[in-house]
Amino acid sequence: TGGEPLVRRGVLDFFENVNLDGFYLTTNLAVKSLDIKRINKLKIKGINISLDTLNPEKYRWLTRGGDLNTVLNNIKNINIDNIKLNTILMKDFNEDEVMDIINFALEIKAIPRFIEKMDFAETGLQFISLEGLKKYLIKKNIIETESCPDKNSVASYHKMNGARGIIGFITPISNPFCANCNKIRFKANGDIKLCLFGDNVKVDKSNMKESIKNIILMKPQNENGDSSILRTVPILPIMANIGG
Repeated sequence: TGGEPLVRRGVLDFFENVNLDGFYLTTNLAVKSLDIKRINKLKIKGINISLDTLNPEKYRWLTRGGDLNTVLNNIKNINIDNIKLNTILMKDFNEDEVMDIINFALEIKAIPRFIEKMDFAETGLQFISLEGLKKYLIKKNIIETESCPDKNSVASYHKMNGARGIIGFITPISNPFCANCNKIRFKANGDIKLCLFGDNVKVDKSNMKESIKNIILMKPQNENGDSSILRTVPILPIMANIGG
């Protein structure tokens, strides 16, 4: 992790030489002149696209000058299976775009996933619980009442009525998923975060494989899945400082 991967020099060379059966890529696809054909040939198992608004003016403000048309054109040319469209829902900012975002995701054959805002820094954008959105979509008969279990995901998925797909909800604040979290995060400087709200852990570069293994085994258990980790953090981290 460490921010938008596709702005890094030589990143496609790196991806093409990664010795893995496949990997997942998280990107906002906001980079102009992307070599989309080259990206489509990568051994990608799935791609997560971050997009919080379909309004050009809102997008420009949110990204400090970004061009929404660049993103939409890049998305249009992506030819990769298993696309997820990730949207952070923010109070009085993009609540009115929920159905537009869902329909856009279906149009590009992606799974829409709504995420609660975790960064409580003074950005002027406010947290809103996804429980209200879930209830609204159930009431409007857009999604089924019961969720589909997925032990390998931090998202809770609901099938859409009419066999149109599924919608995901990621609720780290209103309904923490700590008990099911199996993720760690490598920062661009080589440090590891076992939890977004935890401290950075240094890797012993003289014996990296063993060091990383031991660090992973240190990941805290939170069997109750409650928000106790969040409550013990005096100041929630700014996501831009972590990368992601």
